[in-house]
Amino acid sequence: MRVGLFINSVNLLIQNWQVAVRLSWIWFALVLAASFWTAGIFGFSIVNDEMRLNSGFKSSSTTGFVLPILVSLVIYIVGVTSVAIGWHRYILLNEKPSKFHLFGSNFPLFAYFLTGLKIAFVILLAWIPVAFIALPLITSVISVGNSLSLSLAVGYIFGFTLGIAGIWISLRLSLALPAIAVGVDMGLRDSFNITRQISFELLATAVFLVLIQYIPTFLFSLVHLSINASIVVGGVLDWFCFMVGVGVLTNAYRYLSTQLAT
Repeated sequence: MRVGLFINSVNLLIQNWQVAVRLSWIWFALVLAASFWTAGIFGFSIVNDEMRLNSGFKSSSTTGFVLPILVSLVIYIVGVTSVAIGWHRYILLNEKPSKFHLFGSNFPLFAYFLTGLKIAFVILLAWIPVAFIALPLITSVISVGNSLSLSLAVGYIFGFTLGIAGIWISLRLSLALPAIAVGVDMGLRDSFNITRQISFELLATAVFLVLIQYIPTFLFSLVHLSINASIVVGGVLDWFCFMVGVGVLTNAYRYLSTQLAT
Protein backbone atom coordinates (compact mmCIF):
# COMPACT_ATOMS: atom_id res chain seq x y z
CA MET A 1 0.00 0.00 0.00
CA ARG A 2 1.61 3.25 -1.13
CA VAL A 3 1.55 6.18 1.30
CA GLY A 4 3.47 8.81 -0.66
CA LEU A 5 0.44 11.01 -1.28
CA PHE A 6 -0.41 11.10 2.42
CA ILE A 7 3.20 11.73 3.53
CA ASN A 8 3.64 14.50 0.96
CA SER A 9 0.48 16.20 2.20
CA VAL A 10 1.67 15.99 5.82
CA ASN A 11 5.05 17.45 4.82
CA LEU A 12 3.28 20.18 2.86
CA LEU A 13 1.28 21.13 5.94
CA ILE A 14 4.38 21.11 8.18
CA GLN A 15 6.46 23.17 5.77
CA ASN A 16 3.67 25.71 5.21
CA TRP A 17 2.12 25.70 8.68
CA GLN A 18 2.18 29.49 8.91
CA VAL A 19 0.05 29.81 5.77
CA ALA A 20 -2.29 27.09 7.05
CA VAL A 21 -2.69 28.90 10.37
CA ARG A 22 -3.32 32.24 8.67
CA LEU A 23 -5.97 30.60 6.52
CA SER A 24 -7.79 28.93 9.38
CA TRP A 25 -7.11 30.55 12.76
CA ILE A 26 -10.14 32.85 12.75
CA TRP A 27 -12.50 30.07 11.66
CA PHE A 28 -10.90 27.63 14.11
CA ALA A 29 -11.43 30.11 16.94
CA LEU A 30 -15.04 30.70 15.90
CA VAL A 31 -15.76 26.97 15.70
CA LEU A 32 -14.18 26.42 19.14
CA ALA A 33 -16.20 29.29 20.61
CA ALA A 34 -19.39 27.86 19.11
CA SER A 35 -18.49 24.41 20.48
CA PHE A 36 -17.94 25.83 23.98
CA TRP A 37 -21.22 27.71 23.69
CA THR A 38 -23.13 24.60 22.63
CA ALA A 39 -21.46 22.42 25.28
CA GLY A 40 -22.15 25.01 27.97
CA ILE A 41 -25.80 25.38 27.04
CA PHE A 42 -26.17 21.60 26.78
CA GLY A 43 -24.75 21.05 30.26
CA PHE A 44 -26.76 23.92 31.72
CA SER A 45 -29.93 22.56 30.14
CA ILE A 46 -29.33 19.08 31.54
CA VAL A 47 -29.02 20.52 35.04
CA ASN A 48 -32.16 22.58 34.52
CA ASP A 49 -34.03 19.55 33.19
CA GLU A 50 -33.11 17.49 36.23
CA MET A 51 -34.19 20.30 38.55
CA ARG A 52 -37.50 20.70 36.72
CA LEU A 53 -38.20 16.99 36.72
CA ASN A 54 -37.37 16.71 40.41
CA SER A 55 -39.69 19.62 41.06
CA GLY A 56 -42.51 18.11 39.02
CA PHE A 57 -42.27 20.53 36.08
CA LYS A 58 -42.06 19.51 32.43
CA SER A 59 -38.82 20.21 30.59
CA SER A 60 -38.82 22.99 28.01
CA SER A 61 -35.10 23.70 27.64
CA THR A 62 -34.77 21.70 24.41
CA THR A 63 -35.64 24.84 22.43
CA GLY A 64 -32.46 26.40 23.82
CA PHE A 65 -30.38 24.01 21.71
CA VAL A 66 -31.67 25.26 18.38
CA LEU A 67 -29.90 28.63 18.17
CA PRO A 68 -26.38 27.48 19.17
CA ILE A 69 -26.63 24.41 16.93
CA LEU A 70 -27.72 26.51 13.92
CA VAL A 71 -25.03 29.13 14.54
CA SER A 72 -22.37 26.44 14.97
CA LEU A 73 -23.49 24.71 11.79
CA VAL A 74 -23.32 27.91 9.72
CA ILE A 75 -19.88 28.82 11.11
CA TYR A 76 -18.60 25.30 10.48
CA ILE A 77 -19.90 25.08 6.90
CA VAL A 78 -18.67 28.52 5.82
CA GLY A 79 -15.37 28.11 7.67
CA VAL A 80 -14.58 24.65 6.29
CA THR A 81 -15.48 25.73 2.76
CA SER A 82 -13.40 28.91 2.93
CA VAL A 83 -10.33 27.23 4.43
CA ALA A 84 -10.46 24.35 1.94
CA ILE A 85 -10.69 26.69 -1.05
CA GLY A 86 -7.89 28.84 0.34
CA TRP A 87 -5.62 25.83 0.87
CA HIS A 88 -6.37 24.56 -2.67
CA ARG A 89 -5.60 27.94 -4.17
CA TYR A 90 -2.41 28.39 -2.18
CA ILE A 91 -1.00 25.02 -3.29
CA LEU A 92 -2.14 25.29 -6.92
CA LEU A 93 -1.92 29.04 -7.55
CA ASN A 94 0.42 30.22 -4.77
CA GLU A 95 -2.34 32.59 -3.63
CA LYS A 96 -1.35 33.63 -0.11
CA PRO A 97 -3.98 34.61 2.47
CA SER A 98 -3.96 37.75 4.59
CA LYS A 99 -3.33 37.65 8.34
CA PHE A 100 -7.06 38.03 8.99
CA HIS A 101 -8.37 35.73 6.29
CA LEU A 102 -12.08 34.98 6.13
CA PHE A 103 -12.70 34.27 2.44
CA GLY A 104 -11.55 35.68 -0.86
CA SER A 105 -13.80 37.72 -3.10
CA ASN A 106 -13.25 35.20 -5.91
CA PHE A 107 -13.94 32.12 -3.76
CA PRO A 108 -16.69 29.89 -5.27
CA LEU A 109 -18.15 29.15 -1.83
CA PHE A 110 -21.63 28.13 -2.94
CA ALA A 111 -20.49 25.89 -5.82
CA TYR A 112 -17.91 24.22 -3.57
CA PHE A 113 -20.44 23.63 -0.79
CA LEU A 114 -23.04 22.31 -3.22
CA THR A 115 -20.56 19.80 -4.65
CA GLY A 116 -19.57 18.71 -1.14
CA LEU A 117 -23.25 18.20 -0.37
CA LYS A 118 -23.63 16.00 -3.45
CA ILE A 119 -20.65 13.91 -2.35
CA ALA A 120 -22.12 13.48 1.14
CA PHE A 121 -25.43 12.39 -0.40
CA VAL A 122 -23.72 9.78 -2.60
CA ILE A 123 -21.84 8.37 0.42
CA LEU A 124 -25.07 8.24 2.41
CA LEU A 125 -26.75 6.30 -0.40
CA ALA A 126 -23.81 3.87 -0.44
CA TRP A 127 -23.95 3.39 3.34
CA ILE A 128 -27.66 2.57 3.54
CA PRO A 129 -27.51 -0.92 1.94
CA VAL A 130 -24.29 -1.68 3.84
CA ALA A 131 -25.99 -0.80 7.12
CA PHE A 132 -29.01 -2.97 6.31
CA ILE A 133 -26.74 -5.94 5.60
CA ALA A 134 -24.09 -5.44 8.28
CA LEU A 135 -26.14 -4.39 11.31
CA PRO A 136 -28.12 -7.67 11.57
CA LEU A 137 -24.87 -9.63 11.25
CA ILE A 138 -23.19 -7.56 13.95
CA THR A 139 -26.21 -7.90 16.23
CA SER A 140 -26.20 -11.68 15.82
CA VAL A 141 -22.46 -11.92 16.56
CA ILE A 142 -22.83 -9.80 19.69
CA SER A 143 -25.86 -11.76 20.90
CA VAL A 144 -24.04 -15.09 20.44
CA GLY A 145 -20.92 -13.89 22.24
CA ASN A 146 -22.89 -12.07 24.98
CA SER A 147 -19.73 -10.19 26.03
CA LEU A 148 -19.17 -6.47 26.54
CA SER A 149 -15.58 -6.63 25.27
CA LEU A 150 -16.71 -8.51 22.17
CA SER A 151 -19.45 -5.97 21.56
CA LEU A 152 -16.96 -3.10 21.81
CA ALA A 153 -14.47 -4.87 19.54
CA VAL A 154 -17.09 -5.59 16.89
CA GLY A 155 -18.36 -2.02 17.12
CA TYR A 156 -14.86 -0.57 16.69
CA ILE A 157 -14.07 -2.85 13.76
CA PHE A 158 -17.35 -1.99 12.05
CA GLY A 159 -16.89 1.74 12.64
CA PHE A 160 -13.26 1.60 11.50
CA THR A 161 -14.13 -0.27 8.30
CA LEU A 162 -17.11 1.93 7.51
CA GLY A 163 -15.06 5.07 8.16
CA ILE A 164 -12.27 3.94 5.82
CA ALA A 165 -14.77 3.07 3.08
CA GLY A 166 -16.59 6.39 3.46
CA ILE A 167 -13.42 8.50 3.35
CA TRP A 168 -12.03 6.49 0.43
CA ILE A 169 -15.19 6.99 -1.63
CA SER A 170 -15.22 10.65 -0.64
CA LEU A 171 -11.62 11.12 -1.80
CA ARG A 172 -12.37 9.36 -5.09
CA LEU A 173 -15.27 11.73 -5.75
CA SER A 174 -13.74 14.90 -4.34
CA LEU A 175 -11.17 15.69 -7.01
CA ALA A 176 -13.91 17.95 -8.31
CA LEU A 177 -13.43 20.22 -5.27
CA PRO A 178 -9.90 21.54 -5.99
CA ALA A 179 -10.98 21.85 -9.63
CA ILE A 180 -13.87 24.09 -8.59
CA ALA A 181 -11.54 26.10 -6.33
CA VAL A 182 -9.42 27.12 -9.34
CA GLY A 183 -12.33 27.60 -11.74
CA VAL A 184 -12.24 24.26 -13.60
CA ASP A 185 -15.45 22.33 -14.24
CA MET A 186 -15.33 18.65 -13.21
CA GLY A 187 -18.16 16.24 -12.40
CA LEU A 188 -18.20 13.59 -9.69
CA ARG A 189 -18.18 10.78 -12.26
CA ASP A 190 -15.12 12.32 -13.92
CA SER A 191 -13.40 12.57 -10.54
CA PHE A 192 -14.11 8.92 -9.71
CA ASN A 193 -12.81 7.74 -13.08
CA ILE A 194 -9.69 9.90 -13.03
CA THR A 195 -8.67 8.83 -9.52
CA ARG A 196 -8.78 5.12 -10.42
CA GLN A 197 -5.02 5.14 -11.03
CA ILE A 198 -4.28 6.41 -7.50
CA SER A 199 -7.00 4.46 -5.68
CA PHE A 200 -4.47 2.63 -3.47
CA GLU A 201 -2.84 5.91 -2.39
CA LEU A 202 -6.27 7.28 -1.49
CA LEU A 203 -7.08 4.09 0.43
CA ALA A 204 -3.87 4.48 2.44
CA THR A 205 -4.85 8.08 3.17
CA ALA A 206 -8.28 6.96 4.37
CA VAL A 207 -6.70 4.41 6.73
CA PHE A 208 -4.35 6.98 8.26
CA LEU A 209 -7.07 9.61 8.65
CA VAL A 210 -9.38 7.16 10.44
CA LEU A 211 -6.53 6.01 12.71
CA ILE A 212 -5.80 9.62 13.64
CA GLN A 213 -9.49 10.20 14.39
CA TYR A 214 -9.39 7.32 16.87
CA ILE A 215 -6.60 9.00 18.88
CA PRO A 216 -8.99 11.11 21.02
CA THR A 217 -11.02 7.99 21.91
CA PHE A 218 -7.97 6.16 23.24
CA LEU A 219 -6.50 9.30 24.79
CA PHE A 220 -9.65 10.19 26.68
CA SER A 221 -9.97 6.59 27.92
CA LEU A 222 -6.48 6.82 29.46
CA VAL A 223 -6.48 10.42 30.67
CA HIS A 224 -9.45 12.17 32.21
CA LEU A 225 -9.85 15.57 30.56
CA SER A 226 -12.36 18.30 31.16
CA ILE A 227 -14.97 18.96 28.52
CA ASN A 228 -13.13 22.13 27.44
CA ALA A 229 -9.79 20.32 27.09
CA SER A 230 -11.49 17.53 25.16
CA ILE A 231 -13.00 20.05 22.73
CA VAL A 232 -9.60 21.71 22.14
CA VAL A 233 -7.67 18.43 21.66
CA GLY A 234 -10.35 17.01 19.40
CA GLY A 235 -10.50 20.28 17.46
CA VAL A 236 -6.74 20.32 16.83
CA LEU A 237 -6.78 16.73 15.56
CA ASP A 238 -9.81 17.47 13.38
CA TRP A 239 -7.98 20.51 11.95
CA PHE A 240 -4.89 18.41 11.19
CA CYS A 241 -6.92 15.67 9.48
CA PHE A 242 -8.90 18.21 7.52
CA MET A 243 -5.85 20.12 6.26
CA VAL A 244 -4.05 16.90 5.32
CA GLY A 245 -7.16 15.59 3.55
CA VAL A 246 -7.53 18.81 1.57
CA GLY A 247 -3.81 18.64 0.79
CA VAL A 248 -4.19 15.08 -0.50
CA LEU A 249 -6.97 16.17 -2.86
CA THR A 250 -4.94 19.16 -4.04
CA ASN A 251 -1.79 17.14 -4.65
CA ALA A 252 -3.81 14.45 -6.42
CA TYR A 253 -5.47 17.07 -8.63
CA ARG A 254 -2.13 18.68 -9.47
CA TYR A 255 -0.57 15.32 -10.33
CA LEU A 256 -3.49 13.96 -12.35
CA SER A 257 -4.16 17.20 -14.21
CA THR A 258 -0.52 17.17 -15.27
CA GLN A 259 -0.84 13.55 -16.42
CA LEU A 260 -3.98 14.34 -18.42
CA ALA A 261 -2.35 17.34 -20.05
CA THR A 262 0.62 15.30 -21.34
